[in-house]
Amino acid sequence: MQVDTLIYAYLAICCSMIIFNTVCIFIFSHREKKMTKVSKRFQKQAEAQIERIFKEKNAAPRHIRYLKKRLKRTGNLLAFDMVLEQLQRENPAHSAAYLEAIHPVFVYLAEKYQHKDEIHVTFFLYILRKYRLLHHHVRDYTDELALKLIKAPSIYCRQNALEAIYASGNVEYVLLALRTIDESGVYHNAKLITDGLLKFIGNRKRLAARLWESLPLFSVDMQVALLNYFRFSSDKHRQPFLELLADEKQHDEIRFSCIRYLGKYPYRHAFPLLLKLADEKNVSRWEYAAIASSALASYSHPDTIEALKNNLQSSNWYVRFNASSSLEALGVSDHDMAEIFSGSDRYAREMLRYRLEQRDARKENEG
Repeated sequence: MQVDTLIYAYLAICCSMIIFNTVCIFIFSHREKKMTKVSKRFQKQAEAQIERIFKEKNAAPRHIRYLKKRLKRTGNLLAFDMVLEQLQRENPAHSAAYLEAIHPVFVYLAEKYQHKDEIHVTFFLYILRKYRLLHHHVRDYTDELALKLIKAPSIYCRQNALEAIYASGNVEYVLLALRTIDESGVYHNAKLITDGLLKFIGNRKRLAARLWESLPLFSVDMQVALLNYFRFSSDKHRQPFLELLADEKQHDEIRFSCIRYLGKYPYRHAFPLLLKLADEKNVSRWEYAAIASSALASYSHPDTIEALKNNLQSSNWYVRFNASSSLEALGVSDHDMAEIFSGSDRYAREMLRYRLEQRDARKENEG
């Protein structure tokens, strides 16, 4: 009896799933048809307005009112996005002219969407970023949406707000946004800050100058994110990074970022300090020796080889590993390798053997 009951229950569940899937297919099909219909209506109106814009230099007030009313619904905004995407792909000039003409619509929508649920406001911010709607119109949105939502608990809202601001091309607005999120106390991943800044579409030289000038005003975490941005964007800051590294009053994480920068962009004036930091006897934290050992891979010099060979005998695995990686990158000679293998330090021999085996495996795979 219990077996029969289980079978009937299983059949009931299967039938329920079939009914559910069938209903979903009909619903999604209906929604897709409706979306296509709404999209075609928007497309027809947009084409008519573009023709008017090139004749009369503006969109019809009636069209502006129509969009304000319709685009308050996220579903309609999604259909409108399909039209804008196609228009931008087929004729960027027409797309830019149309978006400029209907700009008041998005200023109006900014006030409406900021009171909606997270998913809706995030989508609106995505639209602002995608079509660079803040470009030349930053102040229209400052108090309405972007800076307010940059402090939102949701990381999706914050990131989309930041990316919309990066797409504005306005240096001061970007700086204000970073100060706002930093002072809010809300955690935002440093890598997202760095990657976002790399998407900035404005004057990057001016952005770099203002960020460096304002660096002391930020928290340590934000400073590290900004220093990482410099590392991935420009090799023009070697001397300032060296000065920052030489300042022992700076936070360790900031100095670590400076070592990484000077490892990516070699600077002969930084070489003595990097050698000093690579020596564990001269530093209070092993991280300095580990990161400096990695950075020295960019500095080919007999003193570099000697310092790295010494670090192979470190009690810290990361120091030994980075030292061996740098020795390999510098193309240590067979004579030097033999000297290390014949030494008394077992950890140094094991680490080098491990690195050499890795190198041989890579060569075999490449061959």
